[in-house]
Amino acid sequence: EISFAWYKNNKVLSSSEKHKISFADSTTVLEIHDLNVEDSGDYVCEAQNEAGTDSCSSAITIKEPPSFIKTFEPTEVVKGCSCTLECELSGTAPFDISWHKDRKLIRTSRKCRMASQDTHASLHISFFESSDVGAYQCTVSNEVGKCFCSTTAKLKEPPSFVKKIENTTALLGSSAVFQCSLKGSLPITLTWLKDKDVLTESNNIKMTFENNIATLQIAA
Repeated sequence: EISFAWYKNNKVLSSSEKHKISFADSTTVLEIHDLNVEDSGDYVCEAQNEAGTDSCSSAITIKEPPSFIKTFEPTEVVKGCSCTLECELSGTAPFDISWHKDRKLIRTSRKCRMASQDTHASLHISFFESSDVGAYQCTVSNEVGKCFCSTTAKLKEPPSFVKKIENTTALLGSSAVFQCSLKGSLPITLTWLKDKDVLTESNNIKMTFENNIATLQIAA
C-alpha cells in the first residue's frame, strides 16, 4: 500500500477548509481554496511504501493585482512653490506606473519628476504655476490587473476683500459693529487695528470670523 504526504515549505499539510487532500487509485490531489499571496511557496508530494519513497515538487506563485493603500488628497499650492503627489501601493511587483494631467501623459522633465520605490510612487512638480492647475491621475498596472487614483491641484488664492468695512458713526455710550467679507484659500488669519495699533479681544471687544465674514464688535 502506498501512503502520501503533502508539504509546503517543508511543513506537513493536513486536510482543512483551506487544504483539501484526497487519495484515490494511487493518485493524490491537493486542492487549495481561497488563494492569497501567503499561499505562494514550494509544495512537495511524497509517496512511500515498504520498498522506499519518492517525491515530486512544484512552486506556486500567487500574483496580486495592484491596489492603493494610500492615495493623495486634493491640494492647493502657493504660486512658485513645489508640489509632491505621493501614493502607496500593494500587489505583486513589478508595477508599470504612469501619470496623467487632464488625461494627457506626463513625461519626465525639469518641471515634473516621477519616482517609484518599492510600494511608493510620487510625482514632484517644481515651481507650481497656473498652467499646472488641473486633474492629476496615477495609473498602476501589473500582469494581473490595473488601478488608478486621481486628485486636483490648484493655486492657493490670496485673501481679498469682497466687502470692505465702512466708516461708521455711533452715539456716545452705544456699541459699534464693523463687518467685512473675504475670499481666498483657508486658513485665513485676520488682524484688526485701531490707529495702527493691533486690537485684542477683551470684555468690550469681540472678534469673530465665520463663513468668510469677519466681525468686530465694540461694546458700550
